[in-house]
Parts: sequence; structure tokens; C-alpha cells
Amino acid sequence: MGVQNAHSHMILRPGVPDTVMTGNVTQVILDVFDMLSPPVSDEFREVARTRFAKMLAAVVAFGAGATGSAPGYRQDGFWAMLLPGAALAWLACAVRSHLAEAARP
Repeated sequence: MGVQNAHSHMILRPGVPDTVMTGNVTQVILDVFDMLSPPVSDEFREVARTRFAKMLAAVVAFGAGATGSAPGYRQDGFWAMLLPGAALAWLACAVRSHLAEAARP
């Protein structure tokens, strides 16, 4: 959870926390209804559309991760976390290396 909390503060799209997915999913659904409801003003609809676009990727990724990890956890228990953990460590090293190269003059 600490890594997830740090990630949401460090990514280039701040304001999309991925540790409070209940709130994110609820907001996405509310935004869909606001975008589709006829009595909503165009200005309010545009605000909902912008927020929806910003949060949709996090909600879809969360759903895909939950759907994909459930069979692995059922089959292998906690050992199923080994592959995603290794992938996360590799990605963190790759990003750090990329940032170090970009910082060089």
C-alpha cells in the first residue's frame, strides 16, 4: 500500500489516487450519468467528461488487475504475488535508470 500511495503522488497525472478505488468507481459512474442526463448543463457535462477521462484508466486498470489476479491467487495463494512484485521491481529500476539518464547533461 505504501508503494501504491507513493505512486499516485509521483506520477505525471496527480489527483487520481488508486488506493481509494471505491471512490474512483463511484465518481466514474456519477460522471457517466451526468454526461448522459439531458437536464445537465453543458458546462457541468464538460467538467464530468474531463474528470471521467482522467479517472477511467485507473478504474479500468484496477478492474483488469483484480480480474487477472483472482485466478492466480486461487491457484497459487500468496505465491501469485511473486510475478507482479518482480515486474514492479523491474519497472521501478527501469524508470529510475531512465530518469538518471535524462538528468545527465
